[in-house]
Amino acid sequence: MSLMYRCRNFPKSGVILLPVRWRRAFGFSCGEHVDVVKENDDIIIKKADYRTFDHKRYISEKGGVNIPKEIRSQLDLNQEDEYCLYVEPDKKQFVVALETEQDERSH
Repeated sequence: MSLMYRCRNFPKSGVILLPVRWRRAFGFSCGEHVDVVKENDDIIIKKADYRTFDHKRYISEKGGVNIPKEIRSQLDLNQEDEYCLYVEPDKKQFVVALETEQDERSH
């Protein structure tokens, strides 16, 4: 089950802020690595699995995760694009989903 947290324009810096409540619930700490994975048109942020070759990124002091430029390019993301941040408590992960007028998620 996915819970929508918020929607906004994609930041020029490429840094997505993860809500502190859910970071704590998932055990994500400042300075810890997470995996950033492109799945279809979504970006998944989850605990790092060191057995994979997924993109590894640090969680910043303020809870930010930099989305790799390679993934941003693949999805053709720019600051005019709107995204929604979803929380998936059962999987302990975040989903960054691009929103279009035709795309209405039924999470």
